[in-house]
Amino acid sequence: MGVVGDLSKYTQFQTADAIRLAASNPGGDGGMGAGLGIGMGMAMAQGLAQSMAPAPALAAAPPPPPVEHVGHIVENGQTKGFFSKAALERIAATGELTRQSHV
Repeated sequence: MGVVGDLSKYTQFQTADAIRLAASNPGGDGGMGAGLGIGMGMAMAQGLAQSMAPAPALAAAPPPPPVEHVGHIVENGQTKGFFSKAALERIAATGELTRQSHV
């Protein structure tokens, strides 16, 4: 590949050269063979280019959002709301929650 360089430009060059050669011999029976050669050459070059192209990277799905744990407080048989873990920590910091509280 280092000698050939850009495979697309090389294929275009080969195609143009084959057309020029086929045109220089319009009456001969080589026209059919040249046409087939051009088609086969282009198909081979295209297949080679596709096989050497890097595969597109698949975008990874984002991770699911973290699950927030919620809870409620029971005081004197009464249930109070649903609270996030952070909210329960704030309530505990105020002293409203004790070791005897049911969460």
